[in-house]
Amino acid sequence: MTETHIPLGHLGQDSISRPWIVVFGGVTRIGNRRARRAAARALSWGMDVVWFDGYEEVHPSGSRVRLKASPTDGAKVVVVGFRNEESSGLAGRLRNRTAGDQEVETSRLWSPTTRRVGNLLRSRACWTAVREDVRRISGIEDPEFIVFTDDHMITSAWYAGRIWAATPICSDLPWA
Repeated sequence: MTETHIPLGHLGQDSISRPWIVVFGGVTRIGNRRARRAAARALSWGMDVVWFDGYEEVHPSGSRVRLKASPTDGAKVVVVGFRNEESSGLAGRLRNRTAGDQEVETSRLWSPTTRRVGNLLRSRACWTAVREDVRRISGIEDPEFIVFTDDHMITSAWYAGRIWAATPICSDLPWA
């Protein structure tokens, strides 16, 4: 198995060469675990995986956590991390807003509200972050599945489903 990590904007059509799936890995820990399981299952079926990783899990040592899978010959995973891009947008700034120089009373009143608004906008922020890379790979053959792994990635899966209309969209791969 080959696992390649690339930044946003560098995904090309030459990254995929066989039957493949696209996984919109969530921005939550649960979404990350589900994305890892879906990628491992697809690799065991001999499919390539394009994984848009919004969680980007790292070891305490600072290195990225690698996928644990037993793939068939030549299967590969291309991981496109987008955590920084998603969190630097409006939704991320609203979610991570700190009191700063404001009075404590004002901060206590507005922080919960701005976090909620940021969470509402998060799904759209995830799609905005990955949109250009998805469009860049849209000219090749359709993926076998479009997988989303948490609620924040449903929007991305929906838009990808409009690009690849014949591809099933699911929250997990079938067991068979």
